[in-house]
Amino acid sequence: MPTETPQLGWSSTRRPLRTLWIGWGCTPEGLDLPAVVPNFARFAAKMGIPEDRVNTIPGDLHVVELPEGAYDLIIVANVLRLECPERGEEVVKRLVKALSSDGTIMVIDALAHGTPSRDRERALYAMHLGLRTRQGQVHSPAEITRWLTAAGLQNVTPLDHPDVIGALGVLIGKR
Repeated sequence: MPTETPQLGWSSTRRPLRTLWIGWGCTPEGLDLPAVVPNFARFAAKMGIPEDRVNTIPGDLHVVELPEGAYDLIIVANVLRLECPERGEEVVKRLVKALSSDGTIMVIDALAHGTPSRDRERALYAMHLGLRTRQGQVHSPAEITRWLTAAGLQNVTPLDHPDVIGALGVLIGKR
């Protein structure tokens, strides 16, 4: 079941958000491979989140059962770049099905662009990714926006922040 998270209290419905975070550095409910879940739990403890408030879902993102419509916010961090386009789009479809009727998905990945420096960082990261994965690749913001829109989200927008460094960028899509 989704974890109630009062510390993420910016819900317009004035109730705690139920959140599923995918990838590194996730709280309070995290889905990752069984070997990675202990890292998630340690990170949550460092963040001061009581152990009884942390829920982990060990498993493969492609096959683990996700309750339909269960999450108000899903954060996919540093995951889509590890997938080929077809599998990346399938991941997005699965996650969008798990969103509530007014849910939001946040994609944090190698999406930086728009300035020579950020374009260079993204290109260097793409080269590094190509050296360490078989099918991983940096997907463009336009490509991931198409996936999110095709899965039923609207108003997909980039979130730019001056403190974001390197190749990282953020896309936000809403039901």
